[in-house]
Amino acid sequence: MEQNIALNVQRGMRSFALLAIATATGCSSEGWVGSASTFALRTSPPAAVGFVAWEPQARTNSSTAPSSTAPLSTEIHAQGKLMPARGIARLSGMPGDRVESMLVKAGDRVRTDQPLATMQSLKIRSLELEALESKKREAEAAFEATLRELRIAVQAADAKVQAAKQLEELAALQKMQSIQSLKQVDALEQQIERLKRLRQDPLTRAAIGAMELETKQFEVEKARLQAEQAVQAANNQIEQSQLQTKTAIDAFQSAKETLDSASKNSPTLALEKQAEVLRMQVAEGTLKAPYDAIVLQVLTEKGERIANLPVVEIADVSKMVCVAEVYEADVSRVQVGDTATIRSSALTSELRGTVTRIDRVVGASQLRSPNPMARSDFRAIGVWIEIDPAQTEQAAERIQLQVDVTIRSKK
Repeated sequence: MEQNIALNVQRGMRSFALLAIATATGCSSEGWVGSASTFALRTSPPAAVGFVAWEPQARTNSSTAPSSTAPLSTEIHAQGKLMPARGIARLSGMPGDRVESMLVKAGDRVRTDQPLATMQSLKIRSLELEALESKKREAEAAFEATLRELRIAVQAADAKVQAAKQLEELAALQKMQSIQSLKQVDALEQQIERLKRLRQDPLTRAAIGAMELETKQFEVEKARLQAEQAVQAANNQIEQSQLQTKTAIDAFQSAKETLDSASKNSPTLALEKQAEVLRMQVAEGTLKAPYDAIVLQVLTEKGERIANLPVVEIADVSKMVCVAEVYEADVSRVQVGDTATIRSSALTSELRGTVTRIDRVVGASQLRSPNPMARSDFRAIGVWIEIDPAQTEQAAERIQLQVDVTIRSKK
């Protein structure tokens, strides 16, 4: 008996050695059979231990061996999530503000620009805006009064300019008249010279009296003196008029520049900017829907301070999609237009859809398969599947539901 046990142990050791060699060389277990093409179990008495004896056999013909490149399946399986096509809008107010009132509840349908909630800052900012608007009106009235005074000053300066120009023109006219008087005096002096010559002629001396000649000569000299004084006065008047005109023009330009500068640098501009900021804050005090949607969740109640969480979540559920996480090695087999089936125990029936978009960004998988043996550390690409419009309402009842996706590839 001991001899039989030793023999069986020896045969078993040889069989395990042959099996290890076959595994290392890539041989399948089909290439190793017993002496009668079956596993030969060497039996021994009850006290002995049995082993399976393996002996090598020639490999089968390559034409009968299974193919090493089996055809790829036309179905691609992945995990996905049901989402509105436009995503979920998570609306919030200014950090630190408090919710004054909630105007909607979960499940309500809302229209574009419909108020969803009001904030405590709305009343405060509205009062501040009202006070600022009053202050702005007062500043505008004072500014208009200042501009009115400046316009009057400009008009007065312009009137002085016109008056100075008129005086200058009048002085020029007086000068011309004085020059004409001088020319007349010159003519009289020529007459006096002729009379003097006649007085010196013996034939005509008796006709011209000495006293008369002297009187006329005196009058001519007096007229010349007056004419020259008039010319000098006219020149002085012209110089004064020109100086007055220049002064008036400078005053007019200064008044006009002051008016233009005041018009451009209105003190109400800064107040208008402040009012604009307050109007924006007042607008932020009312949370409004950016588009037609349905309220998914109300996450903040009246009196709560706004922090990290949004106040309300809304979504446009008129179009639903499923975003599937397809393994990066399989995504090359997916193309736009492929059909897909979506299943979940939470759905009353399976959903149908069509691939409409394939993302370009590769990232780590975010959805864990319910199968505990499934791989979870792979990298995936998002594939967007538009749900059949006839099943949109059913899909909208389970937003963010994790589902099993089967894509039927046409490649």
